[in-house]
Amino acid sequence: MIEDFDKVDLSVIMDEVRLILAEKNIALSMMRTGIAILVLPLSSLLTSMT
Repeated sequence: MIEDFDKVDLSVIMDEVRLILAEKNIALSMMRTGIAILVLPLSSLLTSMT
């Protein structure tokens, strides 16, 4: 296993790390958007009740 790691180029590893971080960023932004879409109608419903 260690021998295989030595053969891998460092730039390939860095590209994979960047890809994982980009996917995480996309997932978090989608989650924020989903929460905002759910909260907006709820907040307008609560303000109309008061």
